Amino acid sequence: NTGNNIHVSGLNYEVNTKTLRHLSFSSFQVTKASVVYDPHTFKSRQFGFVMMGTSEEADGAIMVLNGTELMGKVITVSNV
Repeated sequence: NTGNNIHVSGLNYEVNTKTLRHLSFSSFQVTKASVVYDPHTFKSRQFGFVMMGTSEEADGAIMVLNGTELMGKVITVSNV
């Protein structure tokens, strides 16, 4: 369900999938999380996706986390 998917941008280069899942979304039910990497340099492209358990949780996570700081950078959290 696309209503469960969240786009997270503005990530610090050091944020990996585990960090994204556990530090940002620890109080929500996360089904899947992934940081997108450049296939040539293997460096983070500074964005990722998080799939929540329900669309309501996705909406709640967007409201709570959009504009917050993660590892020194302000992140943007929005629907896909």
